[in-house]
Amino acid sequence: MTTATEIADEIAKAYNLPKAQAKAIVDGVFKSIADAAAATLKPMCRALASSR
Repeated sequence: MTTATEIADEIAKAYNLPKAQAKAIVDGVFKSIADAAAATLKPMCRALASSR
């Protein structure tokens, strides 16, 4: 399983960002997904497909 830190490291490398900034981005995305799920909204990633 891939961790949030590993995802952030890959983003930092791919976009030449500081690791702290990439981690903040990843944390923000995960928080948005969790907030949407908690609000009983259907989380969706348009690039992939909707989550059910």
